[in-house]
Amino acid sequence: ANRVEDPEAELCKVITYIQDAVIRPIDRKFPGQPFSADLQSFPFTPTVLVIGNHSCGKSTFINGLIGKAVQATGVAPTDDGFTILERARLPGSEDVVEDGPTILGC
Repeated sequence: ANRVEDPEAELCKVITYIQDAVIRPIDRKFPGQPFSADLQSFPFTPTVLVIGNHSCGKSTFINGLIGKAVQATGVAPTDDGFTILERARLPGSEDVVEDGPTILGC
């Protein structure tokens, strides 16, 4: 199995490449440079949308990626809306769960 020695450093390299090769050139072409504020904080937090058929493993994938059970899983539909998961702002901060469109720091 190929293991990455420092996953965070490797991810920073990938994000830097995407920022430099894709985002910055696009940003320069738009009036007002709409992405410039996001590019000031490195690495900016990308927005990812996970889409798939019913019971295809979306929640299981997210739980595995984050390393804890933040999404309910099951054969029957377990969610009927969007859930927004965002990086916790402070180390050791507690998860916040709200009814409706959910924002969960993790």
